[in-house]
Amino acid sequence: MITEISTQLLALKQEIAEIEERQKEELNPKKEMLKTLQEKFIEALTAQGLKSIKTEEANFSLASRKGYKFTNEIEARKWAIENNAYSVDSRLAGQVLAKLETLPDFVEQTETNYLTIKPIN
Repeated sequence: MITEISTQLLALKQEIAEIEERQKEELNPKKEMLKTLQEKFIEALTAQGLKSIKTEEANFSLASRKGYKFTNEIEARKWAIENNAYSVDSRLAGQVLAKLETLPDFVEQTETNYLTIKPIN
């Protein structure tokens, strides 16, 4: 009984993996196309000085996310150790860095623009 179930489990797990792989092959080009269109849309909004537009189908809004990038990994690790951390966790480090008046030399602030799309029902 358990041998039969284990065989079925392995077969089903393999079938699921194959389906997921086929989906990736189909989705990846679409995701790339979506990313390119969103970048073009952001450029068009920015060029016209707009932050959002509303169409009959959806609301499109430009938003941005601030983050931090470590430019010197060795200095970042030293900084982490000095702040009682065993490694650099950029998400948690960002919370600490956001509170500082000046950033350490090995950190630069980044800003990423992205598009939010809210369909109108």
